[in-house]
Amino acid sequence: MTLTQALGALHKAGRIASPWRPGMRAIFDRKMIGGRVPFRRSDDGLRWLFPSDIERENSIIDAEAEVDLADAATVGCLAALAREASGDPSAHARPRGELWEVVVGSGPDDVGVATEGEAWAAVLIARAGAL
Repeated sequence: MTLTQALGALHKAGRIASPWRPGMRAIFDRKMIGGRVPFRRSDDGLRWLFPSDIERENSIIDAEAEVDLADAATVGCLAALAREASGDPSAHARPRGELWEVVVGSGPDDVGVATEGEAWAAVLIARAGAL
């Protein structure tokens, strides 16, 4: 399961209010397109618009976008989404040596990934997989 699919599944299950947050950065076709991706409000929350199709009303996509795990603002949004999905506002990431872990509740939820963004992504994917 990809992170984009996990966010969609968590949203459909009612675990998060919206799969995307303003300020998140997306990658389309493994190339950065225009920095921050614009959002449009829809009945089920905020959704990304594909940059070349902004003028078309029904151009909302989800599955083609990858989340940029190296972008600091996006990592902060992933942290907020993971806190919402877990119901634990105190969930936090911390370095452990050269790796990262996320602590949810009484102990680590994921251990041993290279970046903070990857740690939050792993938690969200695991939460979606447990639905």
